[in-house]
Amino acid sequence: MLFQGTGMVVIFIVLAGIALIGLIIAIIVQLSKSDISMEKKFSWLRDLVNVGGTIVGIVLTAIGGVMFLNSSMKLYVFHFESSSYFNAEEQCTMPKYVPRMEGSEPEQQEKTPEEIEECIQTKEKYEKARYRRQQQEQMVDGVAFLIVGLGLWIVHHYRRKKDQA
Repeated sequence: MLFQGTGMVVIFIVLAGIALIGLIIAIIVQLSKSDISMEKKFSWLRDLVNVGGTIVGIVLTAIGGVMFLNSSMKLYVFHFESSSYFNAEEQCTMPKYVPRMEGSEPEQQEKTPEEIEECIQTKEKYEKARYRRQQQEQMVDGVAFLIVGLGLWIVHHYRRKKDQA
């Protein structure tokens, strides 16, 4: 759960780095042209902000849509109840080890079938609740991405059209 959002942060940093490098190159190219007035040299900067905002909005909308769709399909379409790697039976059938005096081996204690069944039911119930909560949190994150992305997309798109007219 700790590294869940790390992939998106890395993608965002890489995209921001690429955009920054492109911006620096574009500024250098524009400033190197000496036959253009200073007003024309920086008029493209307004367009760049609007195009950049539109692109960021589209990217955030796409990421949010995928997150929301993925989590909602797992929960409501395919009815996944837990992660694919979860196995309550394996966790509950492992023997208990009772510690003994220092320097000696711990004593292995077998579980009764009733203890194993109770353990499996408890772990499955906990895992279902945990998994459902995790997917719902991802759906909320996806909706937040959608709202912010659509807002950026729409605002910058219309500002760009207004500047072009």
